[in-house]
Amino acid sequence: MIIHVYYLQRLSFNVLDDQFRNERCEGVWGLRKNLLIVTHSAGFKHDYLPKAGPSSGIVLSKSGEKVFSNLRSRVSEELEIPKSPLTIGPFNVAVLVRNAAGSIKYGVEQRDAAIKAGALGATTLIFSRKLTMPRVSEDIFQNIQPIHDALISKLKPREKDVIIIGSADEKWAAEFGAKTAALELLKSKM
Repeated sequence: MIIHVYYLQRLSFNVLDDQFRNERCEGVWGLRKNLLIVTHSAGFKHDYLPKAGPSSGIVLSKSGEKVFSNLRSRVSEELEIPKSPLTIGPFNVAVLVRNAAGSIKYGVEQRDAAIKAGALGATTLIFSRKLTMPRVSEDIFQNIQPIHDALISKLKPREKDVIIIGSADEKWAAEFGAKTAALELLKSKM
C-alpha cells in the first residue's frame, strides 16, 4: 500500500512526468480520490493521509510530509539505463536506496515486488566497496563497464546502499517496478 501513498504524494506535488499522467492517469482528480480510498481502507493512520481541502485540493498532513521527506531522502530519482546482460527488458530504470543492504537476502524479493507492480523483473545490486549482486562473487560488470560507471557517477552509492534496476516493456512500468521494489525494501526495515 505504501506505493499507492507514494504516487498519491507525487500526484499531489505534480511531479509525475506528463507522459505517465496523460497515458496512465487520465483523470488525475479521480485517481487521487481512488488512492485516498485505497490507502484509507488499507488502514493507514488518518494523520498520515493527504487531506482534501475546499479550495486547496489535496495536501499532505504534517505527519505525511515527514514520512515523504524521509522517503525522498532514502530513494533517489530514477536513472534510465540501456538494455544489457544485467537487465531483462527494453526499458530499464535504476533507483538507489540509501543504507538498505542489510535487508537484502537474495534479490528475488525485489524482483517479485517489481513483477507484482507490472514490470518484467528487477536486478538488485549492493554497494560494498564495489557494486555486486547478492550472493554472486564474479565481476558482473566485466563486459559492461559503461553501465557500471553510469550507475556509480549518477547515483553516487555509498557503503551499504542498494541499487534496484526495474525492467519492463515500457519506461513507466520499469520505473514503477523499481520504485515499488525500493519501497517494499524500505517497508521491510520498518
